[in-house]
Order: sequence, then structure tokens, then C-alpha cells
Amino acid sequence: MNIVRKIFEESETAELASELADELSPPLTVALCGQLGAGKTTFLRYFVKSRGISDPVSSPSFVLQHIYTGTQLTIEHWDLYRLKIAPEDLFEPPEENTIRFIEWADRFPEVMKATDLTINIKLKKINSDRFSREFYIESPGRV
Repeated sequence: MNIVRKIFEESETAELASELADELSPPLTVALCGQLGAGKTTFLRYFVKSRGISDPVSSPSFVLQHIYTGTQLTIEHWDLYRLKIAPEDLFEPPEENTIRFIEWADRFPEVMKATDLTINIKLKKINSDRFSREFYIESPGRV
């Protein structure tokens, strides 16, 4: 799977997240990459909602991990931004009913090796008060 999508509105992020929520199935590990403010957590918020989970989604920067649980699916949300060493849990595949999203996975090559899919979000300035986002979704053939 290789997808490139240019997005101008948050509603388009919601649409993309919904499309991927329909396509992706557990167990799966997804690297969420992009600069601060690129929209990693926003994307995940819409993904979680599209999978029918009503838990509030926020960045786990200071707590490392949030877990969102539905009736048939668990979503792990990791944030490695503040870490110098990656948690060893991330080197192992997730549980059978789990999709694991890892923000800032690209800071740790050993974590990237354990991912099945990479979503790289690039923030592009359109003018002084408007930005677009380019989503690059890549899989080395495991998805």
C-alpha cells in the first residue's frame, strides 16, 4: 500500500482516517510521523471515532501511552517524543485485537523496523494563515 493524499481541510483528514479505519485490521503497528502540529493526534482522533470507539483522544506526550477500547478492538496510542530510549514493548507485535499507533516512531530505527505501516504527515504553508497537509502512507508489503 502506497498512498499520497494532499489535504486542505480537517474534514478531509476525517475522511482519510475513516477510509483507513475500514481498510486496516489488527494486529497492526502504525508509525505516525510528522513535525509538531502536523496533525498526528488529530488523524488518530478521527480513526478511533471511525472504529466506533467514543473515548476522548489526546496526545500521550507526558504519559507515554493511552489505550482506547472498543467492543472488538483495542487501539494503543504511544508518543515517543520525550523519550531517549524506546520501550521494549514496542519491539513485539501487538495483541491479536490491537492496532498500535506510535507517534515519533521515526526517532528510533528499532521501532520503525517493527512497524507494518508508516503514515508521514508533512505540513505545507499555503499563505500566512493557511496550511495544507500531505499524507504519505507506506507499507513494506505487510498490510
